[in-house]
This record gives sequence, C-alpha cells and structure tokens, in this order.
Amino acid sequence: MTPGPAAAREVVARPARRGLAGCLVALAGLSIGCQSGYRSFERQLVASLDAGRYSEASQLAAATLRKVPADDSDRAIYLLEAGRAAQVAGDAAASRAILDELQERLRPYLDEKAEASVGEAIATTLVNQTLAEYRGTPPDRVLASALNAVNLMVLGDLDAARVELNRAEDWQQDAVAREQSRIDEAMKQVEKDSDAKGISFETDAVMQRASRYFENLEPLRPYADFANPFVDHLRGVYFLAAAADESDLDKARFAFRRVASMVPDAAPLLAADLEAVDQARTGGLPPTTWVYFLTGLAPRLEQFRLDIPIPVGPVNYVSAAFPMMKFDPRFSEPLVARRGDLAATSVTLADMDRIVGTEFRGRLPLIVTQEVLSSALKTAATYGLREGLGTWGQVAGIIYQAASTSADTRSWRSIPKRIAALRIRTPEEGRISLSTGGRSLGEVALEPGTSNVVLVTLPSSATPNASIISARLREPTRTALGNPTP
Repeated sequence: MTPGPAAAREVVARPARRGLAGCLVALAGLSIGCQSGYRSFERQLVASLDAGRYSEASQLAAATLRKVPADDSDRAIYLLEAGRAAQVAGDAAASRAILDELQERLRPYLDEKAEASVGEAIATTLVNQTLAEYRGTPPDRVLASALNAVNLMVLGDLDAARVELNRAEDWQQDAVAREQSRIDEAMKQVEKDSDAKGISFETDAVMQRASRYFENLEPLRPYADFANPFVDHLRGVYFLAAAADESDLDKARFAFRRVASMVPDAAPLLAADLEAVDQARTGGLPPTTWVYFLTGLAPRLEQFRLDIPIPVGPVNYVSAAFPMMKFDPRFSEPLVARRGDLAATSVTLADMDRIVGTEFRGRLPLIVTQEVLSSALKTAATYGLREGLGTWGQVAGIIYQAASTSADTRSWRSIPKRIAALRIRTPEEGRISLSTGGRSLGEVALEPGTSNVVLVTLPSSATPNASIISARLREPTRTALGNPTP
C-alpha cells in the first residue's frame, strides 16, 4: 500500500530531524574542541612566560599558529599571542610579520566592513559565541599597532613605525565613533530575534542574578574613550625624538598633555617630557632614553554556568554559560634605572586591568542576552527533537545542549597587567642598569649620544629574568627636526 500524504511527510521528516540532530551534535562537539584547544594553548603559553622561558613561549605560539588555517575563526587570537611572544623573545622581525598579518586581517573592519555576517550570527545562536570570528577588541587593536610600532623601531624602520602609531590612533577613533553603536545595533537584533521566536526574558534580571560574578568590574573606570595612556605616551616620545617638522612636535605636545589629563600621578614624568618638546624646537633636546616596564599578565576569562528562568515548553529553566574576568595579582613595580650615581624610578602609565575590564563590562549586556537566547533556542530544539523522535531525539538534544553550552573565553593573555615608564639621560658610557623589588634585571647597552626606547617585560613578580629589547629613535648626528649637529 502506498502511504498517504501525511505518512509520507512523516517518513521524510524523521530522517531530516535525525540529520538535523546529528549536525547539531557534531557542530557542538567541534566548537567545544576548538575552545578546549585554545585554553590548553593559553595555559602552556602562560606557564612558559611565567618561568621566563621566552624562546619556548615564542616557539610554542609559532608552532600552534602554523596549525591554524588562514580562514579559522580563532586565527586572530593566535596571531596576537604569537606576535607578542615573538617580541618578548627578542625576534622583532618575526613579531612584525605576525602582527602585519593581523592588521591585514583586521583592517577591513576599520574601513566600514560589517563586524559579523548573517551566517555567523545563525551559527553562534544555534551553538555558542566561540564560533564567532575573533576580531580583536578595541584595546587589542590599539595595543597591537603600538607594539608593532616598537618592532619597527627595533628594526630601524622609523617611517613604518610612524604608520603603525597613526594606525593605533585610527583604531581608537574608530572605537569611539562606532563601538557603542555596534553594541546597540547587535542588542536590538538579538532582542528582535528573541521576540520573533517567542522567547521573553529581561537582560537586567539575568544580569542581577549573575552580578556576583561581575563584582570585580564595578570599581574599574576607563581612562577616556578607549584610550591607552601607554600608546599615547609612546606616540609622544616618537614624535618628539624622531620629529621631522614642527607639526610632529605639536603632536608630541598633544600626546603628553592627553596622558597628563588621564594619569595625574605621572605628572613629574610628563612635565619633563613637555619641557623636552620646547627644548627640541631649538635643537636643545639631550639624548634621552625612555624605558617602559610591562609587568604582570592581562586578565583571563573563565566560564561559569547559571540556570536562567525561561519557560520553554515544559522546561522552566535553561542552563547558560557566561564568561567572567579574573585578574592576575602577580606583578612587580616600580622599575628603577641607574646610570652611575643617578637613578630614575618608573610611574604607572596604563593599568591594563582598567582598559580591558571596562571594555568587557561594556559588552556584558550583549554577551548575556546572546547567551540566554542561544540557550533558550537550544532547549526549544531539544524539546522539538523529543516530540519528533522520542527518546533518541531527547538524548541527542541533551548531548547537543551539554556539549554546546560554553562561554567565549578567548582573550589576549600575553599582554601586561601594568605598563610603567621612566626617562633617563642616555649615559655617555652607554649602559644603564635595571632593577625591581630589590633585585637586578640586568643592564641595557645603549649607543651614546642617541635617544632610545627600551621595553622591559616581566610576566610576574616571580619570573626569574626579564625580556629587554631596545630601539634607537635618533641618530647621534641629529638634533631637532633633522638639522645636523654643528
């Protein structure tokens, strides 16, 4: 007997539902595999950095990056880690190549390209946010350009360093102009999707239930408009020491004043920098070395789960996974630089906990809303599978939910917790010694008569040795604005 239309539809529908269930479970398994792979890599990288094994950290990051396909949604986070790891290992050329690739990957988003595709939005809603392409947060983008500028200074390409410092400024302005509107538009779309699917929930109510996990973010205050005072100060130093014309000195003055407005405690350092701008106009800038101390490690993201009251079929609660920020307390300040009997002590320019934490806090309502909608839809899908396929469908749905409930914990871990700075007259003997917490970090060899930038990295207060790289910003025969020394 030939089956009737309804029976025929059921014959076709059952395999289709089985296929859907299988695809969902497979996709969920893929997402959790990628996430666990990154978490494992992150732990190994941090362990190497903590121990001061910088070459090992760089080799690990480079080897891992080679295994990540060019179109992988995680490639940008691996590029960030590999670029920074190569820098602390002293390989400025490798770090430059990696961060150049990152800029090529991210640059379209500075040129008005949409931040997310429809296909990606569907996948992340059906599974979790770990499937979204990691495009770097505004703090990531600004700092990556600045650190790449340091690479270029080390390599002696000051013109390219200028381009990267300008790009860092472009990323900051882009964030100021568009970041909140991006978040608002995304929030509206998520709320629209939830209404269309008949799922009702209040983000504020969920945030209240989860508030204890976010209490450490409340005291944090941003510097100003996605600003990073270290990046602004580095721009000021560059335009002061490598000034090509009066406009460069104007840029230096503006940068130093901007930092002074954000970091009042750094007033003595910035007063000397502003005085140096005036000296440079008459050719009187003495050879100066600026030392930046990058200490500790950036905050990490960890996952917590929470039951959210949302009626879906016979289910009253759904389980959702959210990221929470954990701050690493291990860092060492201040840094002391000595030349002969003279010493200079660093002052904090940038608290990366503040910068990263306040940006994360700004995105939290969107993260929570997306996750709750995703969890509710997965619960509804599980209910539908049970209704259509019985016990087998319910089991598949439960596996799908369990495997796919995962928070996005990708974050750039190898950047510092704090960035401090000091300035010291470049010694005629060409050497300065560095120390922190009463222990020596070694000496830095500088060419006498030059102006320099030195980056000192100490990933934790217990790290036995520091990474030290230096770059020359002014030729010994130059004074202000490129005029030859008489």
